[in-house]
Amino acid sequence: MKLLTDQSDLADLPIEDLRKWKVWELTPVVLGYADKESHNTIPIVNRAVLKFAIAASWADPKNATAVEFVKKARDKDPKKVEFLESLLKDEVKPAPPAAAKSK
Repeated sequence: MKLLTDQSDLADLPIEDLRKWKVWELTPVVLGYADKESHNTIPIVNRAVLKFAIAASWADPKNATAVEFVKKARDKDPKKVEFLESLLKDEVKPAPPAAAKSK
């Protein structure tokens, strides 16, 4: 069976879904796309993989695979990591409290 993530021109879409669905158990699989020659030359796929890694490392600081991936990315391009972190922080802001019910 061929997965959408195997198609380099579409891989960013399912990777984003996996991040939003918090499927952290697939961290090694998702981060493995960063090493695939067919995928690592496509900027939007690289960005999706890094966003997944950042979110996974935030969700579980003991996720050594994600933490190490983010550390290496930060060493290589700190501004890119900082930018994606700011995007993700905006995305995970808590919802405003519900309006008080009137009696």
